[in-house]
Amino acid sequence: MRYLVMREVAVSKRKGVSRYSLMLAMIFSFLLGVLILTGCAEKPQVFKIEDISLEISTNPSPPKVSDNTLSIKLIDSMGMPVKNAMIHINYGMPAMGGMPAMFAQTEATLHQDAYHAELSLSMDGTWNLNMEIHIPDKPHMALNFSITTGIKGITLKSETSKTMGTEEAQTMENMISVSKEEENIIGVETSSAIFRNLVKEIKTVGTVAYDPDLYVAQEEFISALELKDADLISASKKRLQVLGMSNSQIKVLENNGKSQSNLILPGTQAFVYATIYEYEYGLIKDGQNVEIESQAYKGEIFDGKIVSIPQVFDAMTRSVKVKIEVTNTLQKLKPEMFVNVTFKINLGKKLSVPEEAVINTGERSIVVVSDNQGNYNSRDVKVGEKVQGYYEIISGLRENDKVLISGNFLIDSESRLRSAVKGEHNH
Repeated sequence: MRYLVMREVAVSKRKGVSRYSLMLAMIFSFLLGVLILTGCAEKPQVFKIEDISLEISTNPSPPKVSDNTLSIKLIDSMGMPVKNAMIHINYGMPAMGGMPAMFAQTEATLHQDAYHAELSLSMDGTWNLNMEIHIPDKPHMALNFSITTGIKGITLKSETSKTMGTEEAQTMENMISVSKEEENIIGVETSSAIFRNLVKEIKTVGTVAYDPDLYVAQEEFISALELKDADLISASKKRLQVLGMSNSQIKVLENNGKSQSNLILPGTQAFVYATIYEYEYGLIKDGQNVEIESQAYKGEIFDGKIVSIPQVFDAMTRSVKVKIEVTNTLQKLKPEMFVNVTFKINLGKKLSVPEEAVINTGERSIVVVSDNQGNYNSRDVKVGEKVQGYYEIISGLRENDKVLISGNFLIDSESRLRSAVKGEHNH
């Protein structure tokens, strides 16, 4: 190129061409050189994630079996390159046929304005890339890409601002691919992990109050107040607390000076004592609404609410007797009647999946996750309450993840088998 420019200068001098024409010739020669050098370069793909733009390209393009370089340039909202990021990439190919899954990871390093990550692709096909990007003072970004040897470009499959973490990335090791024909044979069905309004029901039994001990304790407390005996007041107050009365209820008793006769006789307000076990205790609260049913009045529901929750458990049964105040206008509920009690606890909107999606092994809870492209992996999840045919998901899944509700046992077994075989090979 330098020769072309010098030659143009010499010609210009011989012919007396103006300095302006000489300058045009030099500019033309320079632009021609730039075009020659850059004409074959791949234009990076641009992805907009929140207020960050990602310019991504591969070298070589298209990627090939061997060592490849992934170039990632991060541009902020002001158009400036981001140079203080940390980029971690998990990449792999799911198991296919008799071939075990392949899995590797790499860190991207900064080269001038772009980050470079080295990818060693050991065979032809589509490779999944799970990319985690951490920029100080910004939410983590977790992006799922795929690249295919012999095909230009990179495909963004999904994105989230929540960190993916190493546990989820490692599920690629257990990933298997299933053809459409195999899916039909297995009977694969999927559902989504979404936020649902969950209402848990606790059904138990109770007894309409006949509690002469509490009635007597209330009478003793009132008598102590009348006598103005501080020691006696303190002792009788503690007894009321042991029998399940709250401080606010004792205060009401102190103010009105009347014991609750409906503890021993029918009245327009009845009390029911319902059994709640230790594993249910954390779900109930004072003031919650309760439904009461009696075999004596089939189909009729009596409305009640929790007025007292004991603080001391029965050591033998690991339970407490929750006190419920029930509207008993017609005095149908009689002391010592047995009743059925239903507590309805609104858990709010919770990430959940159908109960069929969860495989319980006794020690672990597992779901099989689909990427809608025939790839599946078994994933450990932490489950909460089982409500209305759904399991609350505490961790292990994200909203809109696709999970198997039919065929999951077979695919999970295949995934475990291949993982075990791979482990033996590694040893």
